[in-house]
Amino acid sequence: MAKRYGAFVLRYWWLTPDAVRVEIEHVQSGERVQVGSLGAALAWLEGHVAPMDEKVSSGSVPPSDRMT
Repeated sequence: MAKRYGAFVLRYWWLTPDAVRVEIEHVQSGERVQVGSLGAALAWLEGHVAPMDEKVSSGSVPPSDRMT
C-alpha cells in the first residue's frame, strides 16, 4: 500500500450549539474551503490526501455543505 500524505491548516469555529464553521487549507495546493460540519471537513481532507508519489487529486464537498 502506498503511503499517503497531506498537510493542512484547519480552523474551527463553534458558532452556536448547533452550528460550526470549519475552514481547511491544503498546504501543497493552497486550496481553501469552508464547510459546516466535521463530516464535510473529513470528506474534503480525504479527497486531498494522495499517495506521496502522485499528484494531489481534487476532493469535493457538495455545495450544500460549503459555507459562503
